[in-house]
Amino acid sequence: MVIRHADFQSIEQLRRDVFKTSVPLRVLLLLPRHFEQDGKGTVIRSSFVQARDWQKLEIPGCDYIRWAAQLEALSSLSDPERDHKRDSAAEIPSAMRDLTSLQRSENPTGYRK
Repeated sequence: MVIRHADFQSIEQLRRDVFKTSVPLRVLLLLPRHFEQDGKGTVIRSSFVQARDWQKLEIPGCDYIRWAAQLEALSSLSDPERDHKRDSAAEIPSAMRDLTSLQRSENPTGYRK
């Protein structure tokens, strides 16, 4: 699980996040509705570069929207620059942005080098 407080980060800061996986997995995001108006929702979803076909679930009376997507596995995670960004983002829980739940089928971090 990755939790971030995106309300306190600029869109430029959010664009730096890149999340990748070498195994297929499903990602769930719980984002405030106002992120769809200010552009942060699109930026956060695009940080999951392997995501395909985001599914939007709106619950009447709820201030949040649940997004779900399947991440396609990469056979190789060999881009050191992106790996560094991914590892840094995963290791710093104090730089929290949105509630993101990663359901992983293998190791606890979901990442392999």
